[in-house]
Amino acid sequence: MPKRSSSFSNLIALGSLEQTFSALVCPHIAWRIVFFVFGLMGFFWTFMWIVTYRDVALTLGNIGNDEAFIHPSSKLGNKNYRWTEFISHWPLWAIYIAHFAMNWSSYIVMVWLPSYLTKTFDADPTSLSFTAFPYVMNCLLGVAAGHFADSLIQNRWTVLSVRRLMTAIGLLGPGLFMLLFISVDNLLLAVVFISISMGLSACNSAGHLSNHADIAPNHAGITFAISNTLATIPGILAGPVTAELVVASHGRWFPVFILASGVNFITKSKHIRAMRKIKRKILSKNRRNMLYFIGLGLADVDDLTVKGLRIIKNCKEVYLETYTTILQIDQKTLEEYLGIQVIPADRELVELSADTILNNARDHDIAFLVGGDPLSATTHTDLILRAVELKIPYKVIHNASIMNAIGSCGLQLYHFGETVSIVFWTDTWRPTSFCEKIVANRRRGLHTLCLLDIKIKEQDEASYMKKKKTYLPPRFMTTSQAASQILESAKQLQVEDVINDNTLCVGAARIGWSDEKFITTTLRRMADEVDLGRPLHSLVIVGQLHPLEIDYLKIHTIESSFDQLALENNQSLNH
Repeated sequence: MPKRSSSFSNLIALGSLEQTFSALVCPHIAWRIVFFVFGLMGFFWTFMWIVTYRDVALTLGNIGNDEAFIHPSSKLGNKNYRWTEFISHWPLWAIYIAHFAMNWSSYIVMVWLPSYLTKTFDADPTSLSFTAFPYVMNCLLGVAAGHFADSLIQNRWTVLSVRRLMTAIGLLGPGLFMLLFISVDNLLLAVVFISISMGLSACNSAGHLSNHADIAPNHAGITFAISNTLATIPGILAGPVTAELVVASHGRWFPVFILASGVNFITKSKHIRAMRKIKRKILSKNRRNMLYFIGLGLADVDDLTVKGLRIIKNCKEVYLETYTTILQIDQKTLEEYLGIQVIPADRELVELSADTILNNARDHDIAFLVGGDPLSATTHTDLILRAVELKIPYKVIHNASIMNAIGSCGLQLYHFGETVSIVFWTDTWRPTSFCEKIVANRRRGLHTLCLLDIKIKEQDEASYMKKKKTYLPPRFMTTSQAASQILESAKQLQVEDVINDNTLCVGAARIGWSDEKFITTTLRRMADEVDLGRPLHSLVIVGQLHPLEIDYLKIHTIESSFDQLALENNQSLNH
């Protein structure tokens, strides 16, 4: 039921109206009349309920694990159960005890407020009308609390978290303001504080009082009846017990209200522990919370899959990985499309805060958005392995990536060998292992996809040594730079019989974007002449060419003698 909190809060708020009415009229009329009035109203309501009630089936939808504390397949399902089932589950007792504490405070106010105001502040019958204000506040805040709770749930708060929050406000708030109430020596301030106390107590209607329909939707009437029965015990005991306290303390009222506050504080501490145990039980036995790795595809929001979009909208935290690729859109555009806030996750954040992100997935769903496909980069594989080690469930939502989209250049995917990564050379680090892999692929007649280095939010080496955080501007390797490094590596490795100036290659830029571009040429011309524009770039070193591949590459070659170059390429690889 999507508006469960507000519906129940409205119902409870209406009950406060009779208390308001009683507080206003009792000082001025014969007190027995009030009982007759409400007794007749009860008969009238019972008659109307019998006449108008219809057995309407409510569609409750999917009750999430955070709502269903008791496993629906084993407890309190759609059949009859022994009465012991309703008193043998700690989740139910957590609610029963909270209800007991709430009513203890409320009954203290109902029983002693007029007497306290009279004896402490010499309140006359007119002033005693102020005792209506706590119930007015209870009614108003009850309605507001219900709508507030439902809005939190609609904004991806878990039901369990909302119930815990509202119960905390409904128990701790009244306890605090009750202490303030007995600390003042001014009638108006006393009424203000006790009104706030009773008002905050109404938050319980969106807290533990609404829990019944969450944990046992088919038996909420029974569980609420048990809870309400236990919660009437304070009505029986509060008056006599606290009267003895007043007598024993020689007419002092402090023990009465301190006891009420203490009951609230202690109960809430027990309730928090109970909810934590319940949460751990949910997560370990029948959890929904998941760490999702979701591929965004190659270009913009239109590439996001329907499944990925649905999952993202249900996640409480959404991270956008920003260091292995870039998209055609910026973060703001993505957030506007998704309708949620996205947390940018650079390499530093992921490396330093990975454990925090992973552990948060125990409490709620987290999405880790990745350009392309999530498993195209080994970084994300490492995160998955860490999640497995921590026993955190994960799921991968795949999408298109450069690994499969490179086929749009005209080369057949099953003719590709091992993919290589080409990094920027520095003055002190010039690796050539990528070239060795290209040579191995060429000798087998296979194409090689070269993924080109990107540097986003990289620290300056000098400032790093001084432990200062100074970041270099972003850099993206071009096909020209990659081709130059390949030729220089081939010369250094003395494999120019396999890779040389005339080796065919395909430069690809911004695949999947609105302005994607391909150029087929030789490595020398790629290094010296070709400019494919803004990033991202990829490079393919051609292997043995199929006739269909030759025809396709002609579409975007800049070589006038391409057929001859293709023939010479195939002949050199046949030897």
